[in-house]
Amino acid sequence: MSRRFSRRLSRRGRRTVALACAVLSVAACSAWLPRAARADDPAGERQPKGKFADMVRQDRDRAQYSRHEYGDVVESASAGGRFEGIVKEDLILAKPAFDAEAALLDRAADAWEAEDQPKAQQLRTEAEAATRVKNLWRQRLLEWRRRQGEAAPTESWYHSALAYVRPEARAEVRPLVDACLRTRRAAADAWGRVAEATVPGADPAAVTDLKEKAYAADAEREMAEWQYVWARERALVWADRQATSDDLVKLDETLRQLHEGRLQLRREQIDRDRRARDLEERTTDAEARFRKAYEAAAQAAAEAKQRAAQKKK
Repeated sequence: MSRRFSRRLSRRGRRTVALACAVLSVAACSAWLPRAARADDPAGERQPKGKFADMVRQDRDRAQYSRHEYGDVVESASAGGRFEGIVKEDLILAKPAFDAEAALLDRAADAWEAEDQPKAQQLRTEAEAATRVKNLWRQRLLEWRRRQGEAAPTESWYHSALAYVRPEARAEVRPLVDACLRTRRAAADAWGRVAEATVPGADPAAVTDLKEKAYAADAEREMAEWQYVWARERALVWADRQATSDDLVKLDETLRQLHEGRLQLRREQIDRDRRARDLEERTTDAEARFRKAYEAAAQAAAEAKQRAAQKKK
């Protein structure tokens, strides 16, 4: 089995090099340097001033948060080193998105401080676009890569799964462990494809299709693990197969049917979950468009009011 486990599930993880490690270490550490010690914090600790002081403070705080946020992502995505091979290159690729958001917010704060409102508003708009890109990387790392790492089997997992089974029952349970192995690999690969597709400018329909396939693969992994656990527990309880009775055989069949019923419910739930996710995504999109429509209407109303006031003059 060691050969089968020797290949890494993440192709990108194979290409990890010393330079990448160095860059990641520097990037992670820099995110946690004190404000006064960081060259990328041009404002330092100076107090906001001018009539847009509140705006200055808001954008400075958001820029600082973005820099600290990257440190949180580095720590969370690697999960204490368990998923380091999967996320290392992604963390390096993601850092410019966090830096871009912070830099735009700092520039917006500078513009507010200079009382250049049009420039500040434009920079805020650019920062919002940068935030959307950053959030894609957050999702890629903290959701899709995490799911990939959690699903991926390891050689130690395989041996542990068999170690919990009585030696005399391993021939019966091993096929179920192998099924767990296959479904875990399939789920990990599916989540990896979702992560790779989560990039700025990706086709939303294509990404959604990959996500649904990954959710389905993960459900298969979950059901395979249920069947393994049921077989393992059955072997632990019914340790001596020579000890039997009509009642025991009947109850064994009852349990088998109940387990099959649970599997059937889980298969039906896959489609219900898909429809729920679709509704959630459509609702989120409609709410965002609703907010934008209101903002546009409010701005148009304000401009009309301003023009009317000027005409009265």
